[in-house]
Amino acid sequence: MLIAGEGQLFLALQLLKDLFASPVPEDVLTALKPSDYTEDVKKAALASLVQETPVLSENFVRLMRSPRLADKLSGLWNGLFPRREIIAMEFDISPHSWRVWKSYPVHVARSISKYWRYAWHLVLGNRDQVGGSDARMALNEYLRVG
Repeated sequence: MLIAGEGQLFLALQLLKDLFASPVPEDVLTALKPSDYTEDVKKAALASLVQETPVLSENFVRLMRSPRLADKLSGLWNGLFPRREIIAMEFDISPHSWRVWKSYPVHVARSISKYWRYAWHLVLGNRDQVGGSDARMALNEYLRVG
C-alpha cells in the first residue's frame, strides 16, 4: 500500500544519497520506491534544482504551449489580472480593502518586468526554457498527492 508522500520521501532520500553521498540504506530505498518511479523523475528533480530561469506556473506553461491563440491570451490575462485574493496575498492586504484595486497596476508592472523574457522564450520554443518548464511539469505531476 502506498502511503501519501512516499514518492516524495523516496525522491528526497534518493537525491540525498546521489548528491551528497548520504548513508541511506538500500533496503529503505527499495521499500519506499514507488512503482511509477523512473530515472526521468530524478532528472526532472535535478533540472529543477539547477534551473536558472524563474519558475513559471504550471497553468501558464500549459497555456503558452497551447497551439490556440485564445488559450495564450487567456493565460496572459489571468497572469496579469489574478483574482483579488491573490493580489491581497501578494501585497499583504485584506481582500476586501480598496487597496487591492490600487495594487493591480503594480502587480502588472512587476509581472511584465520580471517574466516577459521567459514567457516570450516559452512562446517561441526556446529549448532551455521549454525543457526546464517541461521538467518542472513532469516533476509536479509525479509529486502530486491525491
